[in-house]
Amino acid sequence: MLRTDLIAPVPDLLHRHAAAHGGKCAYRDAHTSVSYAALLERTGRLAGHLADNGIAANDTVAILLPNSVPWVESCFAIARAGAISVPISYDSTETEIAYRLADANCKAVFTTAERGDLLARLQASAPNLKTLIVTDRGGCAATTLRYADLLKASPNSSPRDSASLHDIAFILYTSGTTGRAKGVALTVHGMLWVNAACWAPIAGLSERDTVLSPLPLFHSYALNLSVLSILATGATCHIMEKFSTAEAVRLLKTGEFTFFPGVPTMFHYLLQATRGEANLKFPNLRLCVSAGAIMPATLNREFEDQLGVKLLDGYGITETSTMVTMNWPTGGRVLGSCGIPLPGLAVRIVDPAGHDVAPNQEGELIVRGPNVMPGYHNKPEETRNALREDWYHTGDLARSDDDGFLTI
Repeated sequence: MLRTDLIAPVPDLLHRHAAAHGGKCAYRDAHTSVSYAALLERTGRLAGHLADNGIAANDTVAILLPNSVPWVESCFAIARAGAISVPISYDSTETEIAYRLADANCKAVFTTAERGDLLARLQASAPNLKTLIVTDRGGCAATTLRYADLLKASPNSSPRDSASLHDIAFILYTSGTTGRAKGVALTVHGMLWVNAACWAPIAGLSERDTVLSPLPLFHSYALNLSVLSILATGATCHIMEKFSTAEAVRLLKTGEFTFFPGVPTMFHYLLQATRGEANLKFPNLRLCVSAGAIMPATLNREFEDQLGVKLLDGYGITETSTMVTMNWPTGGRVLGSCGIPLPGLAVRIVDPAGHDVAPNQEGELIVRGPNVMPGYHNKPEETRNALREDWYHTGDLARSDDDGFLTI
């Protein structure tokens, strides 16, 4: 059941698919696309230039870009330089950006000319931020490097291409809704374990799929599914810069897409926009998956009845490299639940004293498995509170029915 063959270092996966189907489109957006062969070559150049500009192994590099092919290329280039990616929402405020850059001690950032001058100002509060790489030609500080220029010029350094799976590879910041945002440290192994236990065996993600992804790439859900799992399986991903109901409907009607991940509100909007269209079909769309918020059973049922496409709900959190539970496309489902735990993952529902509660009783969900974070970046006390005897305490209340289906 576990597809452990899909757990490999990012450079190995790039080489694997460049050799197997180099001309195949790996990622595309509304403006550009990149094949697997080109992705290998371009990320190698960018990684070499990062090293040339002083980025050492285990340094942190921020990605402050809109959803795009350059976002994905930057992420893989950082990995090939042996550095750590720090994704930041492109819509973050100046205060939020400054905090993340300083907290993660970022040495470089991939961004746009639109954000270039802001980042040049922020260098005063993030003194170790030496390198800005901009992906377009707008006006910005003269000290920046141009993404396109780096791709044209051969670097002096080669990619480091580490074979490690267990080093920290990503620092993803939580929303900060319950206090100052925390940087969640994640590994390639933990992230790809979710693909090996969930997206590939349960959702059937494979090289035959073309995924339409409206998810924000800085978020763990998209980074896991729409970036890393695409690479691991050799699939193709069309990245929407932002979710647009009309554009999603238009694209899904083309019949090009087989797989659509989203959050419940997106499926609500798709349902509303297509209601009343007689005999509407999304040809070849075999599966939709939802995570990120609770999916009402009524929405799940109406979507499947109206559009004839199975919609699987799951539950995930950043600290577990995304998914914890998932509904399956085969067998029974309990609509309104978020499914059953992933194979190989241990979950418990406990009372305040730490004792397991009976089925159908409410308690805190705790999780243990290969996808659980090593800890929070620079926050040892918060890490100790969250990770106790290898169990991650989610803080979420849940209950399990007699068959093991969980409801948050």
